[in-house]
Amino acid sequence: MDMISDGFINDIIPALTIPPPPTVAKPEGAIQGKPLARTQVLGNQDVLREIFSHLASNSDDPANLKNKGVLFRAALTCKAFMEPALDSLWWSMSSFMPLLKLLQNFQPIEDGDNIFAFCNSFSVEDWARFDYHAKRVREFYYHTVQTQKINMCTLFHLGQCRSAVFPNLQRVTWTASLSPSIILLASSTLKYLDVKTNESGDNAIIMTLISVLSHRAQFLTDATFRGVLSKSCLALVPKISPLVTLIVPDLGASISMTFLRGLGAMGRLQNLRIDLQNPAITPIMLPGRIGFPELRTLHISGQFDMIHKFITGIVSDQMVSISVSSKQTIKPSSSKATPTKKGSASQRPTLLEHDSQEPPDILDLLGFIGNCWHHLARLDVDLPNMSPKYPDTTSFTLFQPLQHCHALTSISINGFMRPPSSDQDIVDIGCSWPAVQNLSIPFSPLPKGSSTDTSITRLQHTPTILGLRLLAQLCPHLTTLQLSLDTSGLPNATGEPLAHGLQVLSVGDSQVKDVYLVATHLDCLFPRLKTIHATDPVAPNGWGMVEKILRFLEIVLPSPAQPDKAYVIS
Repeated sequence: MDMISDGFINDIIPALTIPPPPTVAKPEGAIQGKPLARTQVLGNQDVLREIFSHLASNSDDPANLKNKGVLFRAALTCKAFMEPALDSLWWSMSSFMPLLKLLQNFQPIEDGDNIFAFCNSFSVEDWARFDYHAKRVREFYYHTVQTQKINMCTLFHLGQCRSAVFPNLQRVTWTASLSPSIILLASSTLKYLDVKTNESGDNAIIMTLISVLSHRAQFLTDATFRGVLSKSCLALVPKISPLVTLIVPDLGASISMTFLRGLGAMGRLQNLRIDLQNPAITPIMLPGRIGFPELRTLHISGQFDMIHKFITGIVSDQMVSISVSSKQTIKPSSSKATPTKKGSASQRPTLLEHDSQEPPDILDLLGFIGNCWHHLARLDVDLPNMSPKYPDTTSFTLFQPLQHCHALTSISINGFMRPPSSDQDIVDIGCSWPAVQNLSIPFSPLPKGSSTDTSITRLQHTPTILGLRLLAQLCPHLTTLQLSLDTSGLPNATGEPLAHGLQVLSVGDSQVKDVYLVATHLDCLFPRLKTIHATDPVAPNGWGMVEKILRFLEIVLPSPAQPDKAYVIS
């Protein structure tokens, strides 16, 4: 059949002999006039597309080539298989070559190595066959430089004949060296774009691509730009108005005020990941209200004072996830933190006073977040080199501004504060966020000059396993937990299991006094516990041994669902 050329077959399909179909006898139980199940399946194109879609892949490994061979042979099997099998066969591409080789006059140049070009004009039948398969391509992945290349004049001619080579393309991922051919992927149906530039010379190509997409791509909702981009190139990104998700990591040096102003004015943007590590922009240059009326999730990194000013300039009242990361070293402020007054989204406090006074502190930022976004579900803070204004205050006291955020399901804290100092702090945390699923609070730091196994001061400021039981009762949905533990002075594990769903426990360098007693307590509290992360898991009589005992108890003791599982260990 002439729908697939020999060039395409030679590229991806091994030469195989198709055996004749076996003769199938009519089932004895077939009812006259009622269609067989086989007939119903063959007549349902949606079922066939679902089956063949499991053979579609975007990789270039041998297994993928084998699957393409299966799809090709399935398309030749029968009329019912042809359309759904061809849809899956052409679903994802990693090169233009298989499609262009369907054109009979697309041939290698005589004086060039692996360079192809159009040799003559094409007939209507050639373009009809080209369009017949091009319309099936939905994803394009370009991860490695192709050995066979297309002549630049040919690309220009192809762009004149077809403004978008794949008219129904939805996803483009281009991480190898950029080529002008990426412009041919600017389809009006594009939804996802992930582009990485490897050198400054690629900016002209990216600027052209963004300009085309800003006028043509009406459904482009997700875009990621990585690598090396100029300020003028990045400033064009906000012109892609349909964007809902934008990721621009490690591009802090390319950020300009033009880009930030355009970003804040984007009316549909809901998810943003941005790096503000740019010494050319200072917090005083940012306006009091940057914008982002529809923003819901934010992942931000860079200098803390820039992060602080950026977050307090967000006008959206729908924030559900905030992730903050900064390696900046800031000493504690000499003055006390001024609590933020409660207000609506239209009466939010701005912190312009920090531009001329002392640097902002984490207390101010948490106060702003807790005051403005009560429906916040996720908060990740990574400030390893930052100290709060009250270094002697526990984590719960510092997080009091977030007590009204009862919807928090994930809390991860790294640095800047003292951990919970008692079981009461653990209880307070559990009462404040009963829906939490992932809780990560900093490990208790060792006092200077103390060893890891003789730190009496540290044990006086560490929650116990008994406090852990209270936390498990208050937070029934907890699945991952990180905190320091004091395992000394434990009583025998008695009573029925709590049947809690905790699966991952991180304890840092917390010490184990009695491995078997600790293991039985943990098994009683968390019978579904799968992993324990510790600083030194292979230490003798340490957490590694506790985990081995837990695996043993799973075998010798009844299931947690059985009521007769109890502990009386002496």
